[in-house]
Amino acid sequence: MNRTRFAAAVWVVLVGIYCAWLISHAGEWPSRMATHFDGAGRPNGWQTRDQFLRWACLGPVLIGLFVAGVCYTCRWFPTRLNIPNKEYWTSPERFPLAFDFLMAWSLWFAVLMLLSLGGLMFGVIQANQSPHPSLDVARAPMALAITVPTIGMACMVAWMITFYSKQRSV
Repeated sequence: MNRTRFAAAVWVVLVGIYCAWLISHAGEWPSRMATHFDGAGRPNGWQTRDQFLRWACLGPVLIGLFVAGVCYTCRWFPTRLNIPNKEYWTSPERFPLAFDFLMAWSLWFAVLMLLSLGGLMFGVIQANQSPHPSLDVARAPMALAITVPTIGMACMVAWMITFYSKQRSV
């Protein structure tokens, strides 16, 4: 199994577990849910249970599909890639390896986004367990523990692209 198939399998399994858990527990949620909170943890945005369930399931899935889809389009436009040694990596004998690498990393990024958004949704669900919803700001570091690696990975990729593009022009 190549790295792209493995990353895709991990993403699909995690999406399945995530959505199945949300659907199985949706009956326990209030009919009107606080879905947006101010800096002090007070709710200032509301949705129905069905609206929240729809967005909690679809949001991470659509983001993951978008990220992977954008990278997948490189298959049809390999010369549009902005990578070091473009002629080397987009040559017919090497492009399958480069494409596999790009797709695998985009799918791992989708996994990190699913975990990050899943942690956020779990925090929103926990906030709605009381009669007066309030986001527990003490749990915010837990959400940051998931979000920071995602942001860190995005920054690392941006840095690598910038670094290698400067090296190529030297």
